[in-house]
Amino acid sequence: QARVRSLIFIGRIATQSAIILMLHPPAGFHALLHRTGTIMQTYPVAVLAGFSTEHPDPLAVAMGGQRKALLEINGRPMVQWVVSALRRSSRVGRIAIVGVGPEDGIDFGPDVIYVPNKSRQFDNALAGVHALQEVEPGLDHMLVCSGDIPMLRPESVDWFVDAAEA
Repeated sequence: QARVRSLIFIGRIATQSAIILMLHPPAGFHALLHRTGTIMQTYPVAVLAGFSTEHPDPLAVAMGGQRKALLEINGRPMVQWVVSALRRSSRVGRIAIVGVGPEDGIDFGPDVIYVPNKSRQFDNALAGVHALQEVEPGLDHMLVCSGDIPMLRPESVDWFVDAAEA
């Protein structure tokens, strides 16, 4: 299995405030013709929406749910807000969602890769990487995004990827 040389993580760690952590600046490999005529690189993203069956998320439990990514915010599950922002980003290509599937009844639109939950966060991240590598065998760089940041904006994703490439 090929190794991914860089991951960009957009999300939260534990209960700390939202952070963005870059492990290695990407060089890019897919091209998208931006509206301005500038060639822009796009990257596949693994959205981590998994859950632990042994240790339910305290926020989900407090709000009467089992899975934090499925908690409703303004009428939509948290993870749906995240995927919507990623889809509107000019820097995001294919999307894999780990831990949420068609059986959850959420319409994420076409061409989403559903990846089964692995119960541990690190295993979910690896499952997302492997799922994207299966459909893009030469995958070198990608994004990994937490599924519980409903305030994520496409402009923030674009800015972050632009900054990582600089």
